[in-house]
This record gives sequence, structure tokens and C-alpha cells, in this order.
Amino acid sequence: MTPTPGPRTVPASTLSDAELVALFNRVYADYFVPVTVSDAGWQALVRRFDLDLEASRVAADGSGLAMLGIRGVRGWVGGMGVVPGGRRRGTGRALMEALLAQARLRAVTEVVLEVLEQNAPAIALYESLGFRRVRTLDVWSLSSPLPPGAAREIDADDAMAWIAGRRAAPEPWQRDDASVRRFPAPGQPLRGLEVRENGRRVGAAVAIVVLDRASLLQVEVDGARPLEAARALCAAARGWGATLRFLNVPADHPAAAALREAGATLEARQFEMARS
Repeated sequence: MTPTPGPRTVPASTLSDAELVALFNRVYADYFVPVTVSDAGWQALVRRFDLDLEASRVAADGSGLAMLGIRGVRGWVGGMGVVPGGRRRGTGRALMEALLAQARLRAVTEVVLEVLEQNAPAIALYESLGFRRVRTLDVWSLSSPLPPGAAREIDADDAMAWIAGRRAAPEPWQRDDASVRRFPAPGQPLRGLEVRENGRRVGAAVAIVVLDRASLLQVEVDGARPLEAARALCAAARGWGATLRFLNVPADHPAAAALREAGATLEARQFEMARS
């Protein structure tokens, strides 16, 4: 890949956590879905998603950043952007090219990312760098109550093991097993759910409750009536909080259909993209 003229990039590790937090918040201040992180939130992101600060890149002039998570031979772009006023100058391309070079140095064979469907400039950049669209991921939020279903609470490790044995496609990075196991905090344990039919488990879910919001982290169903099982799991998880959220669920997943049917709000739609 021929380097593209743009600002010099340096490892994100050359900045302090406070500087990275400030830069991250500047980059996403006017995003389609504005994002802000606190110092503690930043440290949680780095730990939970295996962000490698040495491999991640920032523009030396402070105009942008590209964060790289690494797990074995897989990599994930855990945030990439340029500050307002610094765009259309080749900064994003320079950051991504530097990030991909760092991934190759670390023997990463696949890099994945998510991008909002309305972010046409970013999609064009990623496609020009060899990324391809893999699937569509939705973010759902439900505040209205649901009728109680047939799901019951079980041990979260039991639910995760059952899900792992039946998973047809990898979970998005934010919800794969390594990420999920790092979600718990004091007073906020992982919680498991199951649905049974004729004595056989036909669905399971893992969720976490933070303040008044329940978040589904993983859901899998395996039976003749997948939508019915997904409905029951969503209803039980919704009962744990004032709202229920499911981040980056594949658009064709039964849980997405169950939430849509229940009147949930589609907060965002993203394309998952990958480059080998």
C-alpha cells in the first residue's frame, strides 16, 4: 500500500489517558450519534475491548485518532475519526493506513469495524482500503413493558457456554465472549436466561443491568420456533430494567425481529466491514 500524504502519525501510547479522552471526545463531538467518554469510561473501553495503545495511532498534530483492538490474529477498529476542521485533508486515510500497518506487524490477519450506514465518506474510505461489507448490525432500545414470557434466570456461565456451542456467526467485537466477560463490575454481575420447550433448552441470553437499563449482550435460539424463544428472552430481560437495549444485533437475528415487533426504537444501523 502506497502511503497517502497526510499528517504524521504516532502511537496512541505517547499521549496520556487524559489527552486521549479529550481527543476522542473532540473527534466524536459532532458525530451522527454524539459520543463522550469519561476518564473511567475510557479505561473501561481499553480494558474491555483490548485496545492496544502502542498499535493504535494518533495524528501528531492532534487532529485525529484510530484505535486498534487485538485478540490473537483478529483486530478491531475501536474508534476512528478526525476533529471538526481537520477533515478532508487525508488525515483519516493516513491514520487507517498506519493502523493497518501496525496490525500487519502484529500478525493480525483480519481487521473488522462498524460504520453507521449514513456515514458515506467513511464507508468510501474503508472500501478504498479493501474493507468489504459483511452484515448489517442494529442498535435497539425498548422502554415499553412486555408481557411476561416463559424464560427463567440461569447461571450466566451456563448461558454463555450454551450460546457458544450454537453460534452460527461470530459475535460483534463489543459482545464476543472476551468482551462480555469483562463487563461485570461490583454490583453489576452478568445474568443468564433460558427458554425451554418440552424439557429442552431452545434459547439462552446473557445480559447486564446498569442503573435502570438492562442490556442484552448475547442471545441465541435453537428450535422450531426461534421468534417465540427470542420474544420470551427479550421480555424477561426487559423486566430487569426501565429500558432494554441490544447493541449491534444482526438485522436478521430473531431477537431483532422480536424487538421490532414489540415497538422498540431503532437507534442506529451500522455496517460491519472486514479486511483480510
